[in-house]
Amino acid sequence: MWANGKPMSRMNRFRLGLLSTCVFLAAGCSHGNPYRNRMLTVPPEAEAKYPFAYGNFCGPNYPPAVADCRSCELLRRWPPVDELDAMCYAHDQCYASKGMSNVTCDDAFHSMLIKAQSELEAPGCWHLTTDMTIAFFFKYWGRGSDSNETWSHRLVQFSLGIPVAAFWAILKLPIRPFLRFPEEGRCGAAGSAKACEVIRNFERQYETALFAGPSPRLEVPKRCDEPMSASLAEANHEVRSSQGPGTKESPAP
Repeated sequence: MWANGKPMSRMNRFRLGLLSTCVFLAAGCSHGNPYRNRMLTVPPEAEAKYPFAYGNFCGPNYPPAVADCRSCELLRRWPPVDELDAMCYAHDQCYASKGMSNVTCDDAFHSMLIKAQSELEAPGCWHLTTDMTIAFFFKYWGRGSDSNETWSHRLVQFSLGIPVAAFWAILKLPIRPFLRFPEEGRCGAAGSAKACEVIRNFERQYETALFAGPSPRLEVPKRCDEPMSASLAEANHEVRSSQGPGTKESPAP
């Protein structure tokens, strides 16, 4: 997830900070979270700290925007490390196509996260996907195709989304000490073929979302003919951390 390459306004910085805080409250308070406050190198940028980062595409303002063609930049980081990362890739590309914080992109991503809680069965994936789901229930500042769509979405989030997020965050609090996060690259299958299947599902979710707008069509750029072995995924996304923040080097474009 990303912010565009132009300097962010004060309001956008506030919103990014608020989403980062939501992710921290939902995902960062658990013991042993390797994806919180990660020091990552994303070429050509220098090393930077991210409040939350998973795989190649999951996290607020991650990967950072460093090129004029955002869609091209994301495609150069292909493939996602697993199915969860593929969802984040589709979400980022949706923003690149439809605009930052587009409500339909968020709705499609959120619907897939909710399903992923039961579909991604590897140890720890339920913990991570529920925390991401809670964080997106908190997000109220999305933008629609017009003012009516924008404010309808905000009304739904204030009246339903935020209370649901608070409820699940509190409900989950007592069991947090007993939960562990997944190993990176284990939340679903790796490889371009599976990533493309996930992305096509995202496109369908976008076209049938509640706030689909007047032109509910989305075509996410993808490279479906590029296989990737699990060993390569491990080599590219190894988490070198002990008790401190995670550190890894992201693949060069």
